[in-house]
Amino acid sequence: MKRGKRIASVLLAAALLSVSALTPMEIKAGNSEIILDGETLTTSAWANPEKDVVVEEQKLVFPEESTDYTRFIAKSPMKIEELSSTLVSLSARVKFSKLPQGKNFILAFGMTSIEGVPGDAGNIEVAFTGDGGIKAGITVYNEDGTAQVIVAPKSCGISLNKAANIKAVITTDKKIQLTVNGSTVCSETLPVSGEGRFGFLQTGGCAAEISNIELVHYEYARPENTNISEDFEDGAMDISKLTAKMLWTALGDPMGQYVTEYNGSQVLMHVNTGCAYIGTLYQYSNFEMTFDVPYVGVEKEYKEDGTAEKLGFDKLMVTLGGEKADWDTSKWDISAEVIVLENGTVYSNSNREANHAILEKNPFAEGKPFSMQVKMVDSIMTIGMKWLEEENFQTVLQYKLKGGTPTGHLHIWAPQTANFAIDNLKITNLDENAKIIETEYVSGKIVVPEGNAPEELERIYADKKQERSNRYLLIPVTAGAGVSALVITALILRVKKKESEAK
Repeated sequence: MKRGKRIASVLLAAALLSVSALTPMEIKAGNSEIILDGETLTTSAWANPEKDVVVEEQKLVFPEESTDYTRFIAKSPMKIEELSSTLVSLSARVKFSKLPQGKNFILAFGMTSIEGVPGDAGNIEVAFTGDGGIKAGITVYNEDGTAQVIVAPKSCGISLNKAANIKAVITTDKKIQLTVNGSTVCSETLPVSGEGRFGFLQTGGCAAEISNIELVHYEYARPENTNISEDFEDGAMDISKLTAKMLWTALGDPMGQYVTEYNGSQVLMHVNTGCAYIGTLYQYSNFEMTFDVPYVGVEKEYKEDGTAEKLGFDKLMVTLGGEKADWDTSKWDISAEVIVLENGTVYSNSNREANHAILEKNPFAEGKPFSMQVKMVDSIMTIGMKWLEEENFQTVLQYKLKGGTPTGHLHIWAPQTANFAIDNLKITNLDENAKIIETEYVSGKIVVPEGNAPEELERIYADKKQERSNRYLLIPVTAGAGVSALVITALILRVKKKESEAK
């Protein structure tokens, strides 16, 4: 056990939630029921390539001025999963106010791209046409571009300017069924699986209003990854599993993100960072992450000459489902889920009103060391906190993600001005039948360049404008023969000239 980490148990008073009803009975390797509905008609879940489909009060409006390229496509692809007999289910309430002869309004399954259009190879198109009354038919477009009619257009019980409830279901054994107002219009076998994206498409001039949308599919992600236990004790971190970067700094001196000693232990220190992160090289679905924050520098500090020395600590964020391990810009906002610890609150960036807890004890106000726990199990998020010297975490927030279990890279972000330390970072895979791999330790020593120790950094100005000069220094050390050290950006230090030198 590292020195200065655990002392006595002190209760962290926090806002407790009733969470027992959310706890899953068993872990199913990222078992997620993905539900996209009226509340998720946003750019994070859907693509609106031409930006001509209007979202109004949780419904879609296709205007009369629609073109062949007017479309609204779900970003998440549907995949056949061993634990589900249904590939995808769509239900919605549709009202057509205009459906020109020779034009189609389409429910498209199996799309390969969010930029897809009608007639693309792989599309399964349930098309509504206005020829001789509104009819519905099903066509599959093969890889060679040929069209295969599965169901010829037939009356479907829909009239212009009258809303109708439609439902289309594709099963994992390639069956498709279309119902309108509860009556089956067709039930046929498809020549293709239907895996891919779903989209509302049309071939121009169709005016439609779609409400009560519910698109359901399933995802069982079990990514290959590794368990992590990083305490930085050799003055480095394992870059076979982790990556770190400081994107920019705040205005104080000194500044940097590096491993250093604090209270007898090696920690990943942030000194006046403006935006920095540490993240995983592998992707995770079900997992538990814990880490200590042994130093919390929330108080601003100034030198004798009045210049800033430390500029406090604004917030800390944990992101799930990141598309990449390394970012060159601040991309936490496009992660699948963002957990924010700010002042005396913990909240979800995806739904701040519903997923929000107020802490009775505020580590930012008190500057008191604490530990944090982030746990994802089958779309249920649990956030735990404790004072550093406590033994057990106390749940402060728990909720279910409507979009299911995110799969992707994990990151701890200091998105704004930060003075704090991270230590004892642990990440454990919680998937059923987890795909755990062993990686050989590769030491990435994060050090300060000689002659530029943080306490020696100078403040500089050029033409009274701030300039950044980035310095990177990583000393990778292989843990054994044949192991290639990964090159990561481990430290960025901004150095500025003294005002007197710039004159």
